Amino acid sequence: MPYIGRPNESGAYRKLDDISSQFDGNLVSFNLAIGGLPFFCQNSYSVLISLEGVIQEPVKSYTITENQITFAAAPKTNDSFYAVVLSTTQTTPSLTSLTIGTRTSAATIDLHGEHLGVVKRDGTKGFIAFNKA
Repeated sequence: MPYIGRPNESGAYRKLDDISSQFDGNLVSFNLAIGGLPFFCQNSYSVLISLEGVIQEPVKSYTITENQITFAAAPKTNDSFYAVVLSTTQTTPSLTSLTIGTRTSAATIDLHGEHLGVVKRDGTKGFIAFNKA
């Protein structure tokens, strides 16, 4: 029987690194990564999270801010974890460079690396990560 319904959209469908080794029954926040590199997420609904084989409800059971997931309740020590990225905001071809211009000149930054260092408005240093998902 053929598939009936909306056509499946292509997506990233990448598996996040397993964080279950960090579960101790007390911690509720954990860093997300793919292949050891930070994974930044714009929306909790774009990641499917399973604890002990039970799908978790976004916002109610967990939230994701930048590359950190925070559970409503601490996962137990031996709980299993599985997470799949369902979609990302990446809808354009990969950027290889970024040109920043002023009124009199412009500078081009090579984006072939994974991260770009920045200085925030408050003077602290941070980085922008380019997801490969």
